Parts: sequence; structure tokens; C-alpha cells
Amino acid sequence: MTQGEHPLFSAVFDDNVLREAHKCFHVFAIDCAKFASDFARSANRNVQVLASPKLLYETSLSAYIDIARFKHFHFQDPKNNKSDAVKRAAYFTKWIVRLRPIIVIDQERLEDPPPAEDPLALLNEDLAIQWSALCIAQDHGRKDLFLRTKFHSDFIYYLRMREVTTDGLLMAYEFLHKSAADGSDNVFMEFPLV
Repeated sequence: MTQGEHPLFSAVFDDNVLREAHKCFHVFAIDCAKFASDFARSANRNVQVLASPKLLYETSLSAYIDIARFKHFHFQDPKNNKSDAVKRAAYFTKWIVRLRPIIVIDQERLEDPPPAEDPLALLNEDLAIQWSALCIAQDHGRKDLFLRTKFHSDFIYYLRMREVTTDGLLMAYEFLHKSAADGSDNVFMEFPLV
């Protein structure tokens, strides 16, 4: 990403910040696609899981355009005020779910979409949640935060089946951020879901 791609970028971001942010998201998404591909292979599924470089780029770019708009209108000095993890989580979730950068090609179902309960059909929603949890964890100086199974599955359901607004996402991630700050065990646990 370069400053020239959106008029607000030069006013609110340093080029290196954008480049690094996109690179981190890109690596994370590719790792998620590899994990899903390994999962599918272990379940003897004939599927291919890919992270589309074009869609990853569009996801990252769109999220940062939203963040740039937010910073431009809400901060006196947008270049020196960092948007918080809640904003990054909400805007990335919005664009991951909308653009769906993780693509699953099921050789056995080329004609039919995967059933809604198929875990591979929910990879983008899961990517959005995992990336957002990582943003929130880093804001608290932690390596990882993972949602409890019930909350995680409910959140995936809402992202997949309901129209969740950006304001709704901001509110949900603000709740998660406060829970993480309080050390609440009601939402988070510090080991991966199995």
C-alpha cells in the first residue's frame, strides 16, 4: 500500500506503518489457509484452501481506508494518534467477512455450495475473529487470546448469518477488549481451540 492509493493516507499514516500492517495480515491469513488446508487433508477431504493475494490486499486496503477516515474525522493530529485495537478489529472483520479472502475449492462439490455447518465454509468468519483477537491481545501485551467455544461459535454464526453493522462490531470488540483488560475468564482463554 502506498500513500497515493487514497487521499487520506498521507494525512494519517506513515508509508512504513501501512506496509508492515498489510504484510502482517497477509502472513496471518496465509497461515490460516495452510492450517485449514492441513485440517481438510487430515479429514480426508478433497479440497484446496487458498488465500487470494488480490482479496487479501483489498481487505487490508479497505480496512485501512475506513481507519483513515475515522482518524481524519476524530483526531486532532491523526498521523500521531494510533487507532486502537477495537477499531482495527471491527474494520478488518467488516472487510474479511465482506470480501472473503480465504477461498475453498471442494473437488467433490464443484456445483454445490458447501453446507452452512461445514467448518470450511466458515473460514473467513473464523479468520476475522482470530485476527481481531490477535489485535486485542497485542493491545494488552499478550501473545494470544482465544474465545471460549460457545462464544466463538455464536460470534461466527452472527457474522455468517446476520447483518452485523460496523457499529455493532465496534461494540462487540469493545466488550471483548474490556474483558481482556479485566482478565475475565467469561470470554477468553489463553490456549487454542481444538
